[in-house]
Amino acid sequence: MVSSNNYQRIVPFIIFALALILLFKLLLPMFAILLSSILLAYIAFPLYTRISKKIKNKSLSIILSLFIIFLIVLIPFAFLAFEITQQGSLFYDSLSHNVVKGALFGFGCTSTESQVCLLINQAEKFSLERLSTFGFDNQVERLIPIIEEKISHFILTIPLIVAQIFITLVISFFILLDWKIIIQEISQILPMEKFE
Repeated sequence: MVSSNNYQRIVPFIIFALALILLFKLLLPMFAILLSSILLAYIAFPLYTRISKKIKNKSLSIILSLFIIFLIVLIPFAFLAFEITQQGSLFYDSLSHNVVKGALFGFGCTSTESQVCLLINQAEKFSLERLSTFGFDNQVERLIPIIEEKISHFILTIPLIVAQIFITLVISFFILLDWKIIIQEISQILPMEKFE
């Protein structure tokens, strides 16, 4: 009898905790989008005030300031993402080719007089003989499908990333459009003394 009472108390609590965790997981991407929008609006605000002095149309000045900030952030990020993708693809091709060959690093040097070539060839010999005895080559072979899966998962999430960027820009637009009203509402909600 006592154990059934304990179950009646514990089971609803566990269900409630699981529901809270699920709700948090569902709302986490929206929190990230909202915080990104606030940050983007905060960064774009000084540029918006300068542009609004020259362009009297409020919506156009907001769009122009967000576009400039977006380009300043996007161009280096796009270049970095392109380089990482290209280097990752080259590394993956090299790694998978070398594993098929039986080598792990794929270094090779033909000059017999150079000390650097001697060290490189010894490193390759070490990779062929020693690491294969430890089973490292088998681990690398197991790692290749995981890398393929991660790359394909990243490619499939690109439309979702584009949609999140678009929603962030739209929310930032409306934050900048009604920033005075938002600040008044926040100041009324927060329990702080108003300074005059």
